[in-house]
Formats: sequence, structure tokens, C-alpha cells
Amino acid sequence: MGDAHRQAIRAYKAGHPIIIVGHSAGGAAARAMAARLDNASIPVRLLVTLAPWTELKVPPNVQRSINIVPTGYENHFTVILAHERELIRYVTAAAGVGPTGKDQTRHAAH
Repeated sequence: MGDAHRQAIRAYKAGHPIIIVGHSAGGAAARAMAARLDNASIPVRLLVTLAPWTELKVPPNVQRSINIVPTGYENHFTVILAHERELIRYVTAAAGVGPTGKDQTRHAAH
């Protein structure tokens, strides 16, 4: 994670928003990455976790967090696909790029 952490800091300093997405064990890694960025005072515009295998506290530097978790015996891929359009909308809005490719940066409410 060290190299990804450094890349994220460089990207932020270059003016790019930080968006972190993790699935299953990657959900825990995504939250850990957000926590490391919090220690460096780097904001995370969007943190998306898909069927994470563990529950962790969302760090305070995360402006918007989405956690998609299957309930009962649902197939987690089916649940993720059911939210595909919503996820695309969140990620493109957080990145500041809409369907037209033009900058459409939106600031998340705290």
C-alpha cells in the first residue's frame, strides 16, 4: 500500500480528487488507505466499499462514503450490479467528470 499511498498524495497535490474503491478484502484495504491519507491530512472525496469482509470506521477525511453490503443469502455480485448506475454516477460526480466529459465538480456536504 505504500506506493499507492504515495501516488495518491502526488495526485492530490497535482489537483486530482482522491476516489478509493474496494471489494471484499479490498474494502478493508480501501478504508486503511483512507486512514493513511487522513494521517497525511489528505481528503478523500469518495470511498466505495463493495461487500467488505470487515466493518471499519470511516476516517474523518472521507467526504462521502458508500458501503454496499448484501443481506442474507444474496449473491454479492448481483447486489453490486443492481447499484451499478448509482455507483457510476457517484464516481463520475466525485471525479468532476460527467457524461459529457466536461468538468462538473460537485462539493459533497459534510
